This record gives sequence, C-alpha cells and structure tokens, in this order.
Amino acid sequence: MKQPPSFPQSSAEQLELLAVLEHAMAIAEFAPNGRVLRVNDKYRQIFGYSEQYIGQRRHQQLCAPDPANRHDFDDLWAGLEMGRPANGRYPYTSANGRCLWLESTYVPIRDDDGRLKRIVQIAIDVSVQTEREEVAWQRCRQLMLEREESYDRIRQLAFYDPLTDLPNRGLLLIQADQAIARARCERTTLNVLFFDLDRFKRINDTLGHPAGDIMLRTIAERLRSEVRATDIVGRLAGDEFVVVLADYDLRQTTETIQRIQKQLSASCQIAGTTLAPSASIGISCFPDDGEDMKTLLYCADLAMYQAKSKGGGQFSFSARR
Repeated sequence: MKQPPSFPQSSAEQLELLAVLEHAMAIAEFAPNGRVLRVNDKYRQIFGYSEQYIGQRRHQQLCAPDPANRHDFDDLWAGLEMGRPANGRYPYTSANGRCLWLESTYVPIRDDDGRLKRIVQIAIDVSVQTEREEVAWQRCRQLMLEREESYDRIRQLAFYDPLTDLPNRGLLLIQADQAIARARCERTTLNVLFFDLDRFKRINDTLGHPAGDIMLRTIAERLRSEVRATDIVGRLAGDEFVVVLADYDLRQTTETIQRIQKQLSASCQIAGTTLAPSASIGISCFPDDGEDMKTLLYCADLAMYQAKSKGGGQFSFSARR
C-alpha cells in the first residue's frame, strides 16, 4: 500500500519551511500579559506600524486602538490564558485607522511546568476578500429588498384599486368569502352593503374625470372612517363600493348605514365647486338572502336599485328579508 508523504524531518528542511512561513504569513509572539515579544516583517507590513511602536504596545492596543472595540479581544485573550487555542476571522485596525480583517490562529505555548510562556499568532490578511464578500452580501441584500418591493407592487396591483387603495373586486370577494365562512362557523349574521353614487356621471361630464377621481377617493376615505377595522370596504367597479359588516344585528346595521350616509353627504370642495355627495345603498343579509357572496351581491344590487328609485340618498334592504 502506498504510504502518504511524510513531512520533512531534517533541521534544514524544517528551517526552509519556517522561512516560507515567515515570508507568507504574518507572525507575532506575545507575552502572557499581551506585551509584544516579536513580530515579523509581514506583520509590520500589514499593520503599518514601526518596530519601535510595536515594541511598546500590548496585543489589545495593537489590534484595537479604540478601547471601545477591545471587548472581543479581551474575551479572546482570556480564553488563551486558559490554554484554549483560537481560530477565526477577526477585525483589526491598521496604523492609518483602516479596518483590517485577518484569518488568525492563536496558539498558547506552555513551559514544562504547564505555565503559559507565550502566545503565538499566525495570520493572513483577508481584508480584500472580506470587503468583496461584504459588497456581494450588500448587493444580495439589495436584490432581496428589490424582490420584496416588486412582490409588494405586484400584490398591490393585483389586489388593490390603484385610485382608492381599497381592495379591488378580486380581493373583496376573497375577503368576503372568508368572512362568510367565519359567520357560518360561528352562526352569526353578515350584511353586504352595495353603494352606488348618485349623479356621479354628471360630475365627470361637467367637472372632468380628474374631479371624478377626487370624488371617488373622498368616498373611499369616508367609508373607511365609518366602519370597524374588522369590516371590509372595497371598490367593486366605477362608482360602486361594497361594505361587508360582520356580526351586526338589524339595529346596528341601520345605525351604521345612517352614520355612513351622514358622513358621505358632508359637502366637499372639488375643482372649485362645492359638492354634496350621496349614494343609494342596497343591503343583503347572510344567511337570510343567500349563503355565498355572489348571491348576496346580487340581492344587494337589486335592493340598491330599489333605493335609487326613491330619488337617491336612500337605503333599502333586500326584498327577501
């Protein structure tokens, strides 16, 4: 069987290896109290300190001139004093204040009596590699953030009305179906309110579509302000809005509608004109008028036309009630 190659054993070969190591690696020796005993040229070159300066410093002062940054090295040194070698990538500070990253191995050397004699540090400068990794990580993080933002934008476009920021028809139906499922499970009622603005076409025709858009945003804000956070407000299409009230009895539903009507009819200034909005409202109830959102919307729509036939600004419950 082929034997693995053995390390050189002669003194000459060992000296050659040490010479190579001295040339390639930054090497320093420290007394147990951290005082610098020796550093090689590579070490001085990396840190940029003069030999005289290094000889007057301890390990923590040399590696972290700012006392606020020494706690990590204090913990490292405490472990070395207990005889535990250390290996890792550590941040240091060069003579000109630049942050250095070194892959360092610290080895505590003991004498024959087991007492700590010195600590040897062997290191290689990986600052450039670390900086590149940091740039790559920041770029990766930026891409992840951009991906999340893109997802949020797509979700906003897919599920929310861009004019009013209310749930659009698709999300409204999803949320309503979920609310109906909860009401069915909890054996509670649920009311669907169908809003159609009165005389909205006249606003578009006389003041222009930008004024109509302002009116739609105003109505959306007023609807949101008059319902609970657990209720659902959505824009169905055009000037049609839907509100879903969960677990309201008849009295509470009527009071809420009257409060909404009062809020909606408050005058507002649009395109230099004072307007008093109003809406015709149709109401259907789960489970009396239907057990799915499609049926409840249909019944509320019919009730809305019944309310509009009364002259606008009115509300009407489904004829099935």
